[in-house]
Amino acid sequence: MPIDSTLSIAAIDLAGATAEVGWDTGALVTRLRAFVTAHLADDLTLDELAQEFGYSPTHLTTLVRHDCGMPAMELVRMMRLEAGRRLLEQTTLSVGAIAREVSPWDASYFSRNFKRWTGCSPSEWREGLRTRRISEV
Repeated sequence: MPIDSTLSIAAIDLAGATAEVGWDTGALVTRLRAFVTAHLADDLTLDELAQEFGYSPTHLTTLVRHDCGMPAMELVRMMRLEAGRRLLEQTTLSVGAIAREVSPWDASYFSRNFKRWTGCSPSEWREGLRTRRISEV
């Protein structure tokens, strides 16, 4: 058998093996999102996430970036901010209570990250939401 044919067969075998091992990044990200949602308030690290999912930190970051366009820890941060945004819209909890609910951050750190993400503070976001609701009536 020529070497080129052997290499082609090996590449096909490797592609099949990666599918069998579960390198479906969509499924991985779905599982990661579920895990993070269940542990939003925990101080998750990349090493802990990698260990939980059986990858090296570098490989986990690469797989998540491939599927989401951002590194794993950025996905975690965005999920926390999105959960905080929903709580701002759906509850009357204080910003500090929301920060404790969705992250290991204090209210100040949560507010800074929220402002970087949305362009306004959590209080301004909530006030803008009230204003929009009043103007819709």
